[in-house]
Amino acid sequence: MKFDVRFIQKKPKALEWLYLLIFGLGLLIAVPFVAMAIVSEIILYAGKAWIQWLSRILDIEFTL
Repeated sequence: MKFDVRFIQKKPKALEWLYLLIFGLGLLIAVPFVAMAIVSEIILYAGKAWIQWLSRILDIEFTL
């Protein structure tokens, strides 16, 4: 079986560069927000667990 690899060697056209630029900028904008959302979820989960643990130790009724 012979594979045609000519598409790997061709230079991208202007429209393809534009698509790559838009996609790259989208990633640059989106990745920090996704990372912040993940970190905030972890902090929220850990905070809730810590409050439940503390309320169990101090015998305080505390619900979230």
